Amino acid sequence: MRRAAALLFIGLLGAATAWAANPSPPKATTGAASASTTSATLTGTVDSGNGDSTWLFDYGTSAAYGLTTPTQTVTASTTPATVTATITNLTPATGYHYRLRASNAAGNSDGDDKTFTTPGVPGKPTVTTGSAAAVTSGGATLNATVNAHALATTYVFQYGPTTAYGSTTPEASAGSGTSAVAVKQAIGALNASTTYHYRVVATNAMGTVNGSDHSFKTKAGPVKPSLSTSPATNVSASGATLNGKINPNGIATTFVFQYGLSTTYGSATPVQNAGTGTKSMNVSAAVGGLRAHSTYHFRIFATSANGTFMGGDRTFYTATGPLALTFGVRPDPVVFGRGIALFGKVNGAGGGVPVTLHGLAFPFSGPFTQVGNPVLTDNGGNYKFVVAAASVRTRYFATASPGGTNLASPTIVARVRVRVGLSVTKLGGQLVRFAGTVMPAAPNVRVSIQRRARGSRWVHVASANVLAPLSPTGPVRFAKRLHLHRGGLFRAVAIPNDGAHTRNVSRARPIRFAHR
Repeated sequence: MRRAAALLFIGLLGAATAWAANPSPPKATTGAASASTTSATLTGTVDSGNGDSTWLFDYGTSAAYGLTTPTQTVTASTTPATVTATITNLTPATGYHYRLRASNAAGNSDGDDKTFTTPGVPGKPTVTTGSAAAVTSGGATLNATVNAHALATTYVFQYGPTTAYGSTTPEASAGSGTSAVAVKQAIGALNASTTYHYRVVATNAMGTVNGSDHSFKTKAGPVKPSLSTSPATNVSASGATLNGKINPNGIATTFVFQYGLSTTYGSATPVQNAGTGTKSMNVSAAVGGLRAHSTYHFRIFATSANGTFMGGDRTFYTATGPLALTFGVRPDPVVFGRGIALFGKVNGAGGGVPVTLHGLAFPFSGPFTQVGNPVLTDNGGNYKFVVAAASVRTRYFATASPGGTNLASPTIVARVRVRVGLSVTKLGGQLVRFAGTVMPAAPNVRVSIQRRARGSRWVHVASANVLAPLSPTGPVRFAKRLHLHRGGLFRAVAIPNDGAHTRNVSRARPIRFAHR
């Protein structure tokens, strides 16, 4: 019995010795990776078989790797061991390859190749304007790439016939990734045989970035006539000659003139044949039965096998005579604080023509500005503006545009006289006090006391003493005591020296003395 037990122990000890002396190769399984902008944690499992095993991770920006983690050891075990390693000094927004490797005395094991990408550092988008595609005579597809750099980013394409662009595609999303993505937008309504400039523009929370300028040329479109609308001639109160230019460019072309009281036209001249030539020629058509004092719109309208084509819109005015704008003012000069009328006539035009008044007050240092609201002419073409209270010398002119013809009146100057008040008080004997006011408070005003002499002449008697005004807006006061040798008719003459006003006289005041 003891012998059998001893033999069993010896057998088990031999089997254990054989298991340890003959290990099996390890098995490496590459696991997942978690990455930040500059580091990552790599995971995996190692089945070491029946012997101790060493392991490490290969990693790099390609499947050739080039970098390894430090070698570490797992002891013999009947279950796989989980292993991890942290790698640093990585580049943001970059793709990396990695794998787990294990080794023992029985052999080596390489895990599968796997990849991860480090997140990008948030920043302004980077953009690259690409080539235009699908270019036709009237459209194209614009292409670009946009890297959002980890922030929600939108983009547009700017485009136009110059590098000032002028048109923009609708805003679209470029996402919030960390690598460049292809973007595109289709545009239309372009002119044939025309060079267009374009660029991509991207925006996120960090700012806006413009791509470089690129250009393309649209393809040639169908041959069409070249045409333009020329000014009307021989305009009268009821008719006109409509003019234009047309080049059929080798295609059989006909044309008419469309005309009417608005840009919907409504009337057309009879169809005329422009032929099949290749040179520009002047064409015209007479129209009649028009309404006097009216603005008419017209344009040339051509037709060929390739479609219909229109010239630009023009206007003319059915005047009853040469158009001109007269202008006047009354009274001139006017006493300070009183109203003036500015009036005139739009010759050749009827009623309902808007007239605008422009003014520039002394010292005439700024631009003319509009005075009040425009007024309409009456049926005779007359108009009138009223300025309720004139204060300083002012330049005025009027403008009107009957039928699109711009008219400007001559410039006139509305002069303003100072207002002069005078009172006389007899103080006893032949001593008289003259006193009064001058409005407005014109600086450096002089006041002359005058008496009417024979022949209705006025002669200077004395200069009054001018006193400072009681307030900045108040009148200038003056006074003078005189010992008169005889009575008569007296007045005060105020002579301002400010350039904004002209001289004026007071009412004449009689002074009588009793005969001795």
